Amino acid sequence: MKKNSYPKLLLICLLSVSVLSCEKKIKELEDLHQETFLEWKVNGSTYTTKRAVAVKIPGGKVVITGNTDVEHVVAITLNAGGKKNFSFGNEETEGKAKLSIVDGQPNGYTSRYEECETEAYKYTAEPLKITAFGDPGYYVEGSFVGTLYHQLPNCVGPVTPKEVTVKFRVLRSPDGQAPVE
Repeated sequence: MKKNSYPKLLLICLLSVSVLSCEKKIKELEDLHQETFLEWKVNGSTYTTKRAVAVKIPGGKVVITGNTDVEHVVAITLNAGGKKNFSFGNEETEGKAKLSIVDGQPNGYTSRYEECETEAYKYTAEPLKITAFGDPGYYVEGSFVGTLYHQLPNCVGPVTPKEVTVKFRVLRSPDGQAPVE
């Protein structure tokens, strides 16, 4: 064997180990993605998608979103991170959440409505439960069972309460980055 073969052999071994390590990590991430889901029930219909993600955006908010198509979308905003129950309120307030569901009709359903006589906002009473809050590359999991509201702009027509269920297990994207599909 030539004198200078040893460094080449060592380099080949190191590259092989690196490639195997990368392949293992890719497989782990693919397996994680297979377990991703966002499901919601409203108006007697159930919608489920694997096209869902959580991302922490500048300002400390976490946005969880998913859709089956342009007419069926869920968006959750948490003003903080962590495993806990979030009450609904102004999403600019630390520790509060907002939940919106677009269900093929104008304005969809949301966790707040305007009391027209007083111009004050009223919020959903039931909490949004976050049961897991992983680092980027891992899961954010949670659920909501309760009432959301449908209200047309400018207090036109009545406020319509609607019982909905939302549950999710979505991968968290790197902080501050939009998800890539």
